[in-house]
Amino acid sequence: MWNFNRRDFLKYGSLVAASGASLQKILAGESCVATNPDILGPFFQPDAPFRTRIASPAEPGERLFIEGSVSDCRGPVPGAVIEVWQATAAGCYSINEDCGVIPGNPDDFRLRARIKTDGTGRYEFETIKPAPYDVGGGRFRPSHIHYKVTLPPSGSEERVELITQVYFQGGKYNNTDPYSSKLEAKSRTIPLDKDPAMDLLQGRFDIVLPSPFLAGRTAELQGHDLLIRKLDGKVRFHLPEEHTDTSVVGIYSGDGSLIREWEASGGVVECDVGSVPSGMYLVCLCCGELEQMLHLSL
Repeated sequence: MWNFNRRDFLKYGSLVAASGASLQKILAGESCVATNPDILGPFFQPDAPFRTRIASPAEPGERLFIEGSVSDCRGPVPGAVIEVWQATAAGCYSINEDCGVIPGNPDDFRLRARIKTDGTGRYEFETIKPAPYDVGGGRFRPSHIHYKVTLPPSGSEERVELITQVYFQGGKYNNTDPYSSKLEAKSRTIPLDKDPAMDLLQGRFDIVLPSPFLAGRTAELQGHDLLIRKLDGKVRFHLPEEHTDTSVVGIYSGDGSLIREWEASGGVVECDVGSVPSGMYLVCLCCGELEQMLHLSL
């Protein structure tokens, strides 16, 4: 908790400007970086069955076992729903394209599934390694698997959703595809190891969801928790009931310049920060004679 008056602001603000990166690590945790998103693509289909064997035993291709965990900045996330879909070993997407039918194994959701994380946030599935495929114009997409991870709303928290893809190290077209070649995709490009005993490839893909709380229990206001949420370009401050009539929230840059200021309404201040550049800021909470200062990462 920070207790500052306006006289202290400029001195403290210069500290934020000089050390924003390290402060961001302190707020979020050194290793807590949310998995970056990727395109949904044209081949998603809802309502796939819940199962961990995505490819039937008769599905052509090299067998692949993927395991991992789902967490957020507060720890493992049990009960998250993971939807996965992928191309066949011939580069074809079922439902959207005519991929043929495997004799004796009709499957309306071929190489598609939903998986729910267990009590420790862990998941796994068995499939085949998808092939690259031609998207036209001489361009090819590399081997990849699509993920859509959803955490249903719980209590006062919002629904969380992440759409992304996993790629494989050494994959042909990784460096020419406009999505897998992005710098942020490198953290989603995983190695695959061959297990000769099981005659399959193995890989691990751990997912960190964007937390519905920007900073969780960020600061205390006269013994109460100030909750901050960041969703869809907005930051929402939830203030204690006794401060709703006189509360003002101001966001300041590191040099002390006022960026935005809002008055509380019904205990909530919802700030549209979509046009505010990313960086570290100071927030001043003015409740009558009481002033609080805290960091905010946008």
